[in-house]
Amino acid sequence: MGSSKLFLNTDHTKYSWIDTEWLKSLWEFTNLVNLQFALPSNWLPSTPREHDIFFMEYLQTLRLSSKQMDLLNQCDMYLQVIMLVDIVSADGTYILPEAKQGNQLTGRKSRLTSPRQSRPDAATWKLWQLQLMHLERYERLVEPLGSWVAHHYQQWEVFWDPSDESIYQEEGPMTV
Repeated sequence: MGSSKLFLNTDHTKYSWIDTEWLKSLWEFTNLVNLQFALPSNWLPSTPREHDIFFMEYLQTLRLSSKQMDLLNQCDMYLQVIMLVDIVSADGTYILPEAKQGNQLTGRKSRLTSPRQSRPDAATWKLWQLQLMHLERYERLVEPLGSWVAHHYQQWEVFWDPSDESIYQEEGPMTV
């Protein structure tokens, strides 16, 4: 869902693009009776960098139609985006060109299992690009991401360690 909260505890009307009828019905009922879920083993991601945002929550602030949100959610799922950090440069200052074009990023792998989404069509990627433009000015993020503050669910295959000015490359299978 791209939410910072357990989705069944959120207002179902804010997720109008979700089209699974049984889920919408259950969600509407839990909202109606003010039922809240507490799942002790439920994992929710936290923002790994200062100034990071949950991407679908950001899109909701743009007040787009349900159809547009559905299309953007397809792009989001195809690229496996949960937060802005998932599609920005390592220094947190700009959105990667591959992400803007709708190409899955190389050099990073998610440790999460995500739903499979086929590649959306060209018109959908144009809509995606238009929404990303709200986050940038002159191809730089209006609010760059800050320092890393938490562990991230993506693992970078190559990274630079400023403490010893070395570049490292991941070898072998990724560990979770």
